Amino acid sequence: MTANPDKQFDPDNDQRGPGVRVPPPLMVAGSILLGMGLNLIIPLTLSSVVYWPGVSVMAAAVLLALVCALQFLRAKTHIEPWQPTSRIIITGVYRFSRNPIYLAMFMFQIGLGLWLANGWILLCVSLTLRLLSHFVIRKEEAYLLAKFGAEYQAYMQQVRRWF
Repeated sequence: MTANPDKQFDPDNDQRGPGVRVPPPLMVAGSILLGMGLNLIIPLTLSSVVYWPGVSVMAAAVLLALVCALQFLRAKTHIEPWQPTSRIIITGVYRFSRNPIYLAMFMFQIGLGLWLANGWILLCVSLTLRLLSHFVIRKEEAYLLAKFGAEYQAYMQQVRRWF
């Protein structure tokens, strides 16, 4: 017998997590590959002046992602959005942004576009934003609200999604 998807969520018996089906890094990679492919068809080349700023933005993105990963390790909860979570993280970078890992992914894509002087990768950031917002963040927020209720609602009211 299959589980009823309309069944009320039971936060005490959470085995499924937020129901994210495609790992967010794959969505970002797909958007980057689309930008690279479009650049092969219709080049949208930027000035080489953006090379070093791109490297800097990518380095900041990697650093931000590592800081977030450490916070998940310390909290002893899953970083993967398709796994159940045992607690919400509201300290460190999560005091400023509810989605710093996704922010790091956007930053990395922007930095890569600059580093490669590829305008299409930069334009595809809006696609990445829409994909993550629709297929990941909405599901995560609904899941966290169902699981943590008023605690997560208060966090949402205090902390913005981005910066």
